[in-house]
Amino acid sequence: MDTSPTCFFNGCGKPCQPNSWKCVFHRNRGRCLHHGCHNQVYARKLCAKHGGKKQCAVDGCEMSARLANVCYKHGAGSLKKRCTFEGCLKPAQLRQRCVRHGGGRRCKVAGCETHARSGGYCCRHGRLFLYGSDPAADFEDIWGMFETTSEECESLKSASPSQAVVESICVVESDATEEGIVFHEPLSFWHLDCLDFNSEELHRSKPVVDKEVWELLLSM
Repeated sequence: MDTSPTCFFNGCGKPCQPNSWKCVFHRNRGRCLHHGCHNQVYARKLCAKHGGKKQCAVDGCEMSARLANVCYKHGAGSLKKRCTFEGCLKPAQLRQRCVRHGGGRRCKVAGCETHARSGGYCCRHGRLFLYGSDPAADFEDIWGMFETTSEECESLKSASPSQAVVESICVVESDATEEGIVFHEPLSFWHLDCLDFNSEELHRSKPVVDKEVWELLLSM
């Protein structure tokens, strides 16, 4: 059975180094100068409990000060602004309200009440922005860019949302022939985010997806 002395500091059960009262991990840590204390130094050669941190201004309290020179127990927590909605105790964000009660930013798109996530847009409209479309534009203007077969649509609908697999999505030339649209080899990718609309390869092309498929992608 190993009977070698363990590290001096509280909570450490590692063996001491030879000719030392500290383990390898704590070999460069200082000890609090308060008599009988086994804590590490925080500042001014004292641990947080014995003066290394500024203590609560309330007489007899040894907890660390947080806001307004008092600890959380004696009022620091109550100094944070709370949501002004009746009965809500959550921290206020904007307009003295929490996110749930109107304190968060709303999507830039007119009429959209969804919370903004990135760039001032919600997740749904942010994707349209990512794909080079105006999120505020009429959806009908966007749907005009896409079309597909009913078989492809049904195949996509049956796919697991967790996989969001989009297969057999074709790319067409912008200048269709008199006989109809010229289809190239199908693309297979895991999510429409993977398609780079700025790439040189797609400068002349647009993805072939119908309105139902596009709505399904936006809902994922």
